Amino acid sequence: MRFWDDVSKTATDAANYTVKKAGEITNAAKVRYRLHLAETKLAMTYEGIGRLYYSAVMEGDDTTEAISDLMADIAEINAEVADCRAQLADFKNRRLCPKCGAEITTDSVYCKKCGTKIGE
Repeated sequence: MRFWDDVSKTATDAANYTVKKAGEITNAAKVRYRLHLAETKLAMTYEGIGRLYYSAVMEGDDTTEAISDLMADIAEINAEVADCRAQLADFKNRRLCPKCGAEITTDSVYCKKCGTKIGE
């Protein structure tokens, strides 16, 4: 009887582990998708600024307010991108360099990309 209890416990543990890992993979995929959407929106916003600037130069339109609005949007989108990247690093038990944003190990003392000393 003990044999079957051990088999049952092992199977239950394996199933629980699989469910946990599947959840982690799903969450990471959702964050990657959010990151992709934010980066796409960022590119489109920069393009919009370029079109407005072109219109201002070529046609003499006053696009100052519209450009300012898009620049405010860029700040929000950049915050979303940074949040997504931090979450993805966290899924891999890593963190981001506070200066350059490179992914580094949690026990790093210096950033491998820019050399910044990482504080606790």
